[in-house]
Amino acid sequence: MKRLWVVVPALLCGCLAAPVYAGDGVLSVGRVSGSASVNRLGSVEQVSPGDLLNERDVVQVGDDGQLELEFAGHGFVEIGPGAEVGIEKLPFASYSDDLKTIFNLTHGYLRVVWKLPDVAGSWPLFVYFGDQHARLEPGEYFFDSRAGVARACVAAGRMSVLANAGTEVQKLRPPVCYRFAAGLPAQEAEHDASTWISVRRNFDIDAPTSPEALLAVGDAGAVAGEGDGAPPAPKHKATAAAEPNPAPPRAPPHTPLAP
Repeated sequence: MKRLWVVVPALLCGCLAAPVYAGDGVLSVGRVSGSASVNRLGSVEQVSPGDLLNERDVVQVGDDGQLELEFAGHGFVEIGPGAEVGIEKLPFASYSDDLKTIFNLTHGYLRVVWKLPDVAGSWPLFVYFGDQHARLEPGEYFFDSRAGVARACVAAGRMSVLANAGTEVQKLRPPVCYRFAAGLPAQEAEHDASTWISVRRNFDIDAPTSPEALLAVGDAGAVAGEGDGAPPAPKHKATAAAEPNPAPPRAPPHTPLAP
């Protein structure tokens, strides 16, 4: 009786032995300006274009730096000067069964441009900023997190926000900016046509023409009082209030919004 031997080329060439890393091909470093590094389980390394980022990496950008991350061919993430962003969850590949992705903006500026086409199916994308948890649909978004206050702007798309670690979900639609401060209701400012150009260019939600800058002017006018030459407060849906004294930021809970 003759024996039939079947040879599997993949085993002979050692192809199956190649390691697979979390985040392989999903999130990579694009443009880098100034100083930027990644803290990988306590080991800090400078980043360069083409570097791959993994789950649990913490990206840190110097005060003189700017960083762009390419996101699975479906968009990109911009991180502004002095910012820190943790990659809390990242699929190992764009074809993974679990595509849930979570960015945690510890402090500073973050812009997300998400271009996932409808035919690609569901890809849950979350951004934590301050005490807020946001779930994003394809679109363009801006975030800023500081001690005691956080902001979010929707230029395009839709975003669901669980504010101040609470239980009530707010639906944000363009074109708006929101300010979230502990103990205060969210404040909303209407969008001006020139806002997004200035914000993109300056890596700053407080760019001179942004609604957030107008809210700040309104707050200053309310404190100074009427009749002192201060500009009138802008019209927005919530009453502007002076921000509370900054308090040490609380670590946001890591329970994402329900799909």
